[in-house]
Parts: sequence; C-alpha cells; structure tokens
Amino acid sequence: MAFEEYLDLDLRPRALVEPVPSDQRIAMIGLGRVVQNNVLPAYLARGYTVVAGADPDAGARERTKRHGVPAVYADYREMLDAERPDVVDINLRWDRGMSPLRIEAVEEAATRGIHILIAKPLAETYEQCLAIVAAVERHGVTLAVNQNSRYAPTFFACRRLIEAGAIGRLVSASISWDAARGVQHDPSFNTLHDVTVHQTDILLSWFDEEPLEVFADQTVRTPVGSVVTAIMRFEGDRNATLRDDFISELRNSWPASIAGDEGSLDGVDDIEVPEPGQPRMARGTLRLSRHSHPGVNVQVPLRYRYAPESFASTMGDLLLAARDGTQPWASGRNVLRTMRTLFAIDESARTHRPVSPSSIGPDAVPLARDAFG
Repeated sequence: MAFEEYLDLDLRPRALVEPVPSDQRIAMIGLGRVVQNNVLPAYLARGYTVVAGADPDAGARERTKRHGVPAVYADYREMLDAERPDVVDINLRWDRGMSPLRIEAVEEAATRGIHILIAKPLAETYEQCLAIVAAVERHGVTLAVNQNSRYAPTFFACRRLIEAGAIGRLVSASISWDAARGVQHDPSFNTLHDVTVHQTDILLSWFDEEPLEVFADQTVRTPVGSVVTAIMRFEGDRNATLRDDFISELRNSWPASIAGDEGSLDGVDDIEVPEPGQPRMARGTLRLSRHSHPGVNVQVPLRYRYAPESFASTMGDLLLAARDGTQPWASGRNVLRTMRTLFAIDESARTHRPVSPSSIGPDAVPLARDAFG
C-alpha cells in the first residue's frame, strides 16, 4: 500500500461505522459518578435503549432519572426480574469491597441469559477475573469489559494502522498518562488498578500478545501522589514502556509513540479536565512517518473524540457481537491478558524484581484477529 493510501483507511471502531441494534434493552447496575458523567450520556447520544438502572443510593437513582431512564430500582435482582433486559452494564466499585459482588452480579445476569458489559478493572484479583469469565462461558452469554480507552481515537487508529501494515512489524511502543489535579493525586488512590490498567490495556491492544516479563516501579507516595513506570519485554526483542505521573501538574496529556521496522506513529489523545461545568475535550492527534520517506510525516485524520464515542464503542461492540454470535474485541477472555499483565506490574513494583505474567495464573487464550474492533 502506498504511503498516502493509509490516510484513506476508516479509522473508526465498528460500532461507529455499522448500525448498532437499537432494540436491545440495556439495564445499569451501579449508578455512580462515571456512569452519570460519561457512560449514560454516551449511550443516549448513540441511541442505545437504556430501560432501567439499579443502585441502593437514592441520590444516584434520582440523578439517573434526569437522564430520562424510565425505571430505577434499589435492588438489581428485582430490576433484572422486572425488566428482563437483553444486556446489563455492571459498574459496581471494585475498590470498595465490591469485587465479590461483581461475581454475584455476573452470575445473576448470566443465569438469566443476559449479556454483560462490566467496568474496568475486571476484578480485584486474578482469581476473581477467572471466575467472572468462567461464569459467562458456563451460561453461554457474551461478556465485554469497558476498557474504553483502547477505543479512543488516537489509540484505536494506531491499532488499525498497525493491522494494515503502515509501520511494518511493531518493534517498540510507549504511552504516558500525565494527570491533572484530581482523585489520582490522593496518595491512597489505587493508581495501578484504576488508571495504569488503561495504559496496560492499550499497549497490549497494539502488540496483540502478552509480554514475556515486566519490570515496574512506583515512587514513594508523596502528599500529592506517585509516579508509576513499567517496561514490558515481548518475543523477538521488542519492548514497551508506560509512565503514569500522578504528581506533576505542569501537563495534562496522554501521549504515545510507536516504532515499527518500516515506519512510526506519534500522537496525543484527549483527556478530561476537571473544570466547573462540562469537561473540556481536546481532539486527539496522530502523525505517521515511513522510513522510506525520511524527514516526512503526515497528520492522520481522526473523525471522532474520546467522549462520548469511546464509551459508546465498547457497548456498541458488545451489542453487535451478541447479535452476530461473535466475540467483542474487549471480551472477558481478551482482557484476562490485560489483567494478568497488570497484576505482574503490581507485583514487580512491590518486589522490585522482573515478573512474568505467566506466573500470575492460568494462561489467557488470545482472541483471533478477526475479533478486532
């Protein structure tokens, strides 16, 4: 393919290109801040049919009504029996002792034949992750994980261009999260499981394989947070790095760079800025260069934004997969690979030793490439 032809590729996720079934009835379990600010607005903007929500918190239920959701419940089991949804979106907080409750909610939905989207991270422990995947496979329903950032415009375009051969064989990649002031700067905040999971998942979505080993470190937790770094080593003398800065306030960006044996990609995706009123969203950018054209790089056109489209794409991908009897790109089994690598990063940061993800637990079988986005 000629250099210029890569710019003609459609770099949007499947759910933003194909009509997504609008007759699939979606119910929400857990109605917290992210659901109110990002998930529900994304679903409604894309015309998805949200029929009900459940949360024991009366304030959360009241806020959900303002989105036009017709029914709210204190108990999600009552909701599942009364509404009989086709899909349930589980957003129970893993970090408030609710990870076992996630397994229960998955079992309750799966036994009723309901397809499931679950918020990242999949679970608090790898054993719990395996239990969730085993439950949906036992009952024959479809599971997707809301690793929405792999669907962000810059990062998804990188995967599409890698898949198309734009940079040849992927050799190395790096990604950083430069956070503005927010909950991530609280020293007690679990940065690895709530934020580093994004960068881990994005890197693995590019390499489409699990690293052989990782070496990670987390700085001392200062009064305003810490910095996490990690190196991943892949088959064939290839590597990746991530750096999550939860201390500095000089930057507010999400940069990434990718090197292949025939070309390179360099870009920045948009990021939410905590400001009064509506969050400000900046459009992502991406540049492509080819080693056959030294000194030349071109701007890659990106046709959507991080919000609401990345949140809508994970659910849309699940709805299409459930209709077609296929697997979504961010399926539970695919994301096991992300979680096992994340737990290896966590262990390496604590022990100051390289850790192989294969030492964490049973192997996670990767999806075929035709499941991609």
